[in-house]
Amino acid sequence: MTLITANGFKSYHLHTPTTDIDHASDITSAVSWFNRLSFPLRHRAIGVAANQVGVMDSIFVAKIKNVWKFFINPKVVGRSEAMVNSVESCLSVHNTTVSVKRYEWVEIEWLDRKGEVQKGRFYHHIYPMIQHEIDHLHGILITDKVEDK
Repeated sequence: MTLITANGFKSYHLHTPTTDIDHASDITSAVSWFNRLSFPLRHRAIGVAANQVGVMDSIFVAKIKNVWKFFINPKVVGRSEAMVNSVESCLSVHNTTVSVKRYEWVEIEWLDRKGEVQKGRFYHHIYPMIQHEIDHLHGILITDKVEDK
């Protein structure tokens, strides 16, 4: 499965918001794209949103404590008032590192791979990745968040 880049074919997927999955029975087929990702991509990535590979479902995967977790239909339900600068790069925006403002922590609800509702608050090195991947699901790239373009 090929990763879509900001200047590549089908790059419109990266700027198009994804769609929630309505039925738990659709989850198995919706997460199948992850199994088709190449090993090198899975090895160097810490997060991948479905629309980065041309799948328009609201799903991202994140490597947390060296384990891939699925976040299906994630919604931010709480966040800090404080914001911090986060230096980030993106597999879909080659050779670019930017500083973006992120909330110091976020709390989200999502469905796991079994379709069960989960809720978590993410701090430290995990919070920017979670916000980065949710931005992807909303059609936002890190380059869209740079204040002084």
